[in-house]
Amino acid sequence: LELKPEQKRFSSTLERKKEKPVFQSKLTSAEVTVGESVRFTVTVSGFPKPKVQWFHNGKVITSSTVYRFVEEKDDNPDGSGILIMNNIQQSDSGLYTCKAVNPFGE
Repeated sequence: LELKPEQKRFSSTLERKKEKPVFQSKLTSAEVTVGESVRFTVTVSGFPKPKVQWFHNGKVITSSTVYRFVEEKDDNPDGSGILIMNNIQQSDSGLYTCKAVNPFGE
């Protein structure tokens, strides 16, 4: 009986170059009437897939009845960040920003 070393198997995801997040698209301004909805979208590249975090006037936004986060997985394997806001009120006006983070940077 002769034992042969097992062949090495590689996954294409393991071979992929590690990259810090880079925004491929930027946020645009929006004017919305009270009671309406708005959708903000950014596209981010990087590996591993960056996590997008949203801010309103510098404060972290959490999911709620007003704020909903959507991650595009099928259309963009690198990552898109989508913030959907429903039933906009005057108190929702202000500066919305986001950042993308993975183990290699932000």
